[in-house]
Amino acid sequence: MYSKILEDIKEPYYQQNYSNDGQRFVAWYLLNIHLRDMNQAKDDITDGAGDKQIDAIVVDDDKQTIFIVQGKFIGTSTVDAEPVREVISSWMQLRDL
Repeated sequence: MYSKILEDIKEPYYQQNYSNDGQRFVAWYLLNIHLRDMNQAKDDITDGAGDKQIDAIVVDDDKQTIFIVQGKFIGTSTVDAEPVREVISSWMQLRDL
């Protein structure tokens, strides 16, 4: 699956609309898992300065559900603690709304 995603995010849509593989992966996830269209995916992504470790927010009006996405796209065989800290940080912020 990793190689499929890696190949897919090389397509022009991802390369032209997203500045890094992390954003491209989140866009891929939104398109392929949440079945968002290209415009919705672009609007859903919040990744950037001041994003509070939240990479995308998907609002499903039909199901009255909000999905908060914190994605990591890591291309190495080892992972340090920083990505785990980021995920925990986003969960902690949501815990006490």
